[in-house]
Amino acid sequence: MEAPTRRVEIGRLGKAYGLEGALKFRGEPVVLELQRVYLEGLGYRAIREARTLNQEIVLYLAGVRSLEAAQALVGLRVYADVSELPKLEEGTYYY
Repeated sequence: MEAPTRRVEIGRLGKAYGLEGALKFRGEPVVLELQRVYLEGLGYRAIREARTLNQEIVLYLAGVRSLEAAQALVGLRVYADVSELPKLEEGTYYY
């Protein structure tokens, strides 16, 4: 039997940004290094693009291509699989 996937919360989706489905992200900057995230109640979404804009993080997620689609995700918790997170220095933690 395979062990269950262990996830850790890394933030929340903030306001929709622009007309192409982008969302502001409130949380750990480690999201900039990930290829996918797990959205509360919805499952995995690939990250099409993640960038910083005026000291904020903006995410473009797979399947989210409009302002309306992005607005439906505002406030959701965002998780990452522990196995996909970069290794931290000894004595530091994501959670």
